[in-house]
Amino acid sequence: MIEYDDSYNDIDAEDIHNSIPRKLNVKYLSEALNELDGDITGIMYGLHLHLFCATTIKIKNKIKMVIFLVDTRSSVTFISREVLHSFGIEIADPVNDYINVKINSRGAWAKVSHSHFKDICILGMPFLNENKVSLHAFCGDDIFYLNFDEEFEEKGMNLRRKKGGKLKNNNDEVISGFFIIIILFLLILAFFTEYLNNFP
Repeated sequence: MIEYDDSYNDIDAEDIHNSIPRKLNVKYLSEALNELDGDITGIMYGLHLHLFCATTIKIKNKIKMVIFLVDTRSSVTFISREVLHSFGIEIADPVNDYINVKINSRGAWAKVSHSHFKDICILGMPFLNENKVSLHAFCGDDIFYLNFDEEFEEKGMNLRRKKGGKLKNNNDEVISGFFIIIILFLLILAFFTEYLNNFP
C-alpha cells in the first residue's frame, strides 16, 4: 500500500487531464471502440520523472482511455474516483473495497485512489507481476516500455540454478577450471624437473 509520499506533489489534475495525455497523443477519458492489448509505450514526466502511460480500461461494456502512473512500490492498483464516475461506478467503501476491471485487456482488482494521489490512477506491482510485464526504461530519452508476457532467461544473465535453489555464476566454474589447469601444469613441470635432475 502507498503511504504518504510527497514525490507525487509535482503532479496535479492539469497534468493528468491535459499535459500528460498531450505528450502521449491521447485524449483523457475518451471513448474507445476496442480494448488495447499490446505492449505499452510511456513517458517520464514531472520533477521526479514518474512513469506515465496510457491504455484502456473496460468496465461492463464501456471502454475508455486512461492515464496510469506505473509505481513498482505500490502493492495495489488504484483507479481514481473521477475515472470510476465516468463509468457510472460509485464505490460504497472507497478505502477498503475493490473493483474488478480490465486494464489493457487483462483482468485486475483495483481500489479507489485517495488522499494525496486521488487524481492519479496507479498500476501497481500485482498487475505487473501477474502479467509478466518487463519494464524497460530509457533514461535520458524520457521514455519506457511495458512488455507483456515476457519470460525471464537466466542464460542471458549468465546464471543457472544449483541444487537447493541457489544461483551460481558460470564465471565461477571458468575460474575454477583455470586454477585446476594451472595446478596440473605445475605438477607436470615439477615431475619433469625431478626427472631431469635424476637423469644420468
